[in-house]
Amino acid sequence: MYAVKRIHTLPENCESFIDEIAEGLAGLYGKPAGEAYRRKAYPMLEATVDFPAAETWACMEGPRAAALLITVLRNGFGQISYIHVLRSHAGCGEETQLYAQAVESLQARGAQAIVCECLPLCPLDLDACAAVLHFHAVPRLLMQASLDSLALAAPKRIQSKPITRRDWKDVASLISEAYQNHMDRILHREVSSAESALQFVEGALLGRYGPADASFCRMIRREDQAAGAVFGCEIAPGIGFVLQAVVRPEFQGQGIGGQLLCEQAEWFRRAGMFRAALGVTAANPALRLYQRLGYSLLHPVTAYAWHQNQTADEGPLHVLE
Repeated sequence: MYAVKRIHTLPENCESFIDEIAEGLAGLYGKPAGEAYRRKAYPMLEATVDFPAAETWACMEGPRAAALLITVLRNGFGQISYIHVLRSHAGCGEETQLYAQAVESLQARGAQAIVCECLPLCPLDLDACAAVLHFHAVPRLLMQASLDSLALAAPKRIQSKPITRRDWKDVASLISEAYQNHMDRILHREVSSAESALQFVEGALLGRYGPADASFCRMIRREDQAAGAVFGCEIAPGIGFVLQAVVRPEFQGQGIGGQLLCEQAEWFRRAGMFRAALGVTAANPALRLYQRLGYSLLHPVTAYAWHQNQTADEGPLHVLE
């Protein structure tokens, strides 16, 4: 009989989880992505189990697990950052038990908002459980584009510059302002204030989300302030990822978002990458911009979000372009 437990050491069959996720990543991003994950996964998971802000939950029978889930809580913002059910247990409902226990624990620890946006590399059925726990389901799209796409070719006149330390506060202010009335603010509580946005900026530039050259994180200035910014990293060998792309509301409609994405793509190319990827909410009008730039669907993703005092009306919309 499998039982949900919080664990402090990795299960005996951890390699089975690593193998299945590596196969899934290879299917998405190519064989090198799977190989890279296999090399780093065990020490990464081992460090996460010991991380004070994280909790690791598992459906266990003796020393072996059928499913694993990891949460992180920072400054009242909870994230379900990892969930995987072994293929041999698909359809048995382990993910719903884990999800409910993890949410209960995050809320007991003071989470004011919780988001789960895990790329499904195994069969998952979280809709019913999430609804019972009063989570919003948000359809998202993982998209990709070839960096050889003419639509992503760098403009002849470079307008952006790399973001430096002296720009951090200005760019953090831009991000928090852009998300005040953004349709995706339910998913991005971690950048809902200038202080939390500053933590994101620092993390992106220091490579906490993936290897990041300074040239991948860029900004455009207008009227002596940050008008738009884009952040990126290498998510897998040869694959650049757009972590964030924002334009200050009063500067939208001027081509700044497209300019930034094209210039970032040029620096991805110079770093030897051949593809770029990003995530976008399916209902976000910014999707049209990404499609014009050559991005196409790689994998659908459902994100789940909850926050205290949430209302059915999520307010007006600010978009990237």
